[in-house]
Amino acid sequence: MIKKFSFIIVLSIGLLFTSGQTFATDIQPGDTVHFGGVEWIVLDPETGRVIWNDPDNNGNPFWKTRTFDDGNSNVWETSDVRADLNNNLINDLDFSDGSNPDAILNIDLITEDEYIQYATYYNGDILDFNDWSTTWLTKTASSGSSSWVRSVNSAGRMDVSGARNSRGVRPALNLESGIFESIPEISNLTSDQTDTTITLNWNNPDMYEVEKINIYKNDNLFTSLTNEEESYTFTGLDYSTSYDFKVTTVNNEGEESVGESITVKTDYIHLEEITIKGIEEFYNRIHLKWENPTQEGFEKVKIYEEGILIDEVYAPYNHYHFSDLKPETNYTLLLTSFYDPPGEESDGIEIHAKTAAVSEVEDLHVGALNYHAIKLIFTIPEMDGYEKANLYYEGIKVAETDEYGFFIEGFEPGKEHEFVIKTKTTDGYESQGIPITVETPEAPLIEDVSNVEVETTHERVDLSWAVPEYNPNFNFVRIYRKTLTEEQNPVSAFLFGKSVSANEGYDPLFETNGSYFNDLSVDPDSDYEYLLTTENTEGQESDGVTVLASTDPEPTPTMGGINETTNENGDYVFTWSSPTTGDVKVFVGGSEYTTVPASDGQVTIPKDDMQYTMFNNPDVQLQPISESGTEGVISKPSQTIGGIAMPFGVNDIVSGGMELIGLVAGFIILAFALIFAPRLINFIKKTLRTRRIKT
Repeated sequence: MIKKFSFIIVLSIGLLFTSGQTFATDIQPGDTVHFGGVEWIVLDPETGRVIWNDPDNNGNPFWKTRTFDDGNSNVWETSDVRADLNNNLINDLDFSDGSNPDAILNIDLITEDEYIQYATYYNGDILDFNDWSTTWLTKTASSGSSSWVRSVNSAGRMDVSGARNSRGVRPALNLESGIFESIPEISNLTSDQTDTTITLNWNNPDMYEVEKINIYKNDNLFTSLTNEEESYTFTGLDYSTSYDFKVTTVNNEGEESVGESITVKTDYIHLEEITIKGIEEFYNRIHLKWENPTQEGFEKVKIYEEGILIDEVYAPYNHYHFSDLKPETNYTLLLTSFYDPPGEESDGIEIHAKTAAVSEVEDLHVGALNYHAIKLIFTIPEMDGYEKANLYYEGIKVAETDEYGFFIEGFEPGKEHEFVIKTKTTDGYESQGIPITVETPEAPLIEDVSNVEVETTHERVDLSWAVPEYNPNFNFVRIYRKTLTEEQNPVSAFLFGKSVSANEGYDPLFETNGSYFNDLSVDPDSDYEYLLTTENTEGQESDGVTVLASTDPEPTPTMGGINETTNENGDYVFTWSSPTTGDVKVFVGGSEYTTVPASDGQVTIPKDDMQYTMFNNPDVQLQPISESGTEGVISKPSQTIGGIAMPFGVNDIVSGGMELIGLVAGFIILAFALIFAPRLINFIKKTLRTRRIKT
């Protein structure tokens, strides 16, 4: 719809007054006004005709959606929608804005002719069909049917709807005649004030349109002036007090305008300010100290930050600590002095303070330890809240420490390296940082391995070392070995290693760019010297580093997991789980019978070749022999008695018998006591009687 103006205040305030009251603004057709808490479109200001324009939940300008008549009748006078409007519309309006329901002369819906007159779809320029998206009702019945009413569809065209169909409802009102007529207002309302007086000044409209001027103080009519007076002074006012004034005009018919309003505060007496004595600025806090006023009535200091009251400090305290602030940040603070009486505060002292930067590390010393490692040493700044130091390399954080320095390696040789070291606080802030430039020297053309370590067993030697991983010239490590005689095994070389100038006498074993090698081709109880050289990308070989290694003596081999069975021919089969290398020598009847590879895991002895012990057990013994010829412990298979496998041997039988005698001996002694005790008692009694007779 086309809205020329929106008059929200004019109508709602004006309707507070009596019937016949007019307003201070001319309203034209198509303007919007607020009445009863709802926006309305003015159709005809002369008749006070308006139509509902407040959106519902779907954005349509409807009071509600309902049927024209539940009984499907299109007669307006008896329709349910008319009854609903008359009974409930006023209750749905909100007159708390000062609107007066008595200004409502009629409630209905617009007619089809009214819509055509005002709709932009037809001849008008007020009701625009773009303002709704669904059909709404008029109060005009459709000719030729008792159940159809005329309606406005979503395209803005007149249509028909069944009376029992639910459609949008746009109430229309007729307000009091002449309600939109205007009354001229005063202009240029200004004020001057002292602590006890306020003077209002204004310009009156043409005198022939105005009969008098009314002045309201705090919503009460205070005085009336002639149409020639253009100022008024209020006296005897309280200092530092706000007053609301309104100046209205009254025309020759006694109708009063809405008026012009102004709020004025009287001055107050001079109030002493505090005196700033000190400002301490830290990276995350500011400490203020001041001297309080000596003027009577001083009660406290009110502290504002960016216009917002953040705290109060009551006398006699005279300092304040601002915490949880950001580093290097400007803060504007206002400290006012509050007095009671009179319950007023001074204009205040404005303070502009800036927090300090986060402190940097101190006594910084930087240098390249070698072509790939850099060391930074510093002292920690003396500041509350220090947590650690962060190190950035080319903008990326690479290390942090709560100690006193950094050791970092892996840098490209022969290059300048840019660092920034920053301090970090416990509350998460970082310093701006100290930029550092360090130049690493060029890497050597050839470089040996370092930190060579040796671990040995009887059957292997494990070597490990640190390669020059940061040297771009390094290619790989070559391992040599030399077998030593006793005279060639100096203790110092074994303990500390030695550098050599040639690889004569060494056998090459392996090449690798890794950091370990396992030599499995060694003999037990032997001494070896290993030479580890490096070769660079140009094919040049270093002198190398040597290290000695002595293998352990070979452990005596033993048999394990021996089992005895017989096959279908009655021959004896002996099996074992270890050893799996070397040989196993077999003895029958105490004499060597045969030797078989240990990897066979078994040996078969024909029953005709078997010899037996006194308990009729097979008299067989097995002896392991290592690959190097070391003979191990002779082992016997499981023991049997009478050809039956027993879970114990002869010693177990003797030991078990002794334990059994110890267990039953007590019971045997008790039995003897029970048998011989009565005879012993009788013997003692008889002896005593005989002595008495002789006596």
